[in-house]
Amino acid sequence: TAVGEREPEPGADDSAPDAPVSEEMEELWHERLAHGPSRERARTLLRRIQSLEAAGDADGARELAEQMRSLP
Repeated sequence: TAVGEREPEPGADDSAPDAPVSEEMEELWHERLAHGPSRERARTLLRRIQSLEAAGDADGARELAEQMRSLP
């Protein structure tokens, strides 16, 4: 890294810091959850995340995103 530039923390999100969590969750939906046993729960969570972001509740969206990440 350049002088004064910090290394990203392990496990840090690769997306832009201000990117909506719904974008990451939509990608997770397509890659892992759309065809799995939890698809209906994941779809519901994704819609709720999108609604919360649209309403300006980023904290609520992040909370539901954690639930979505933990789905089998």
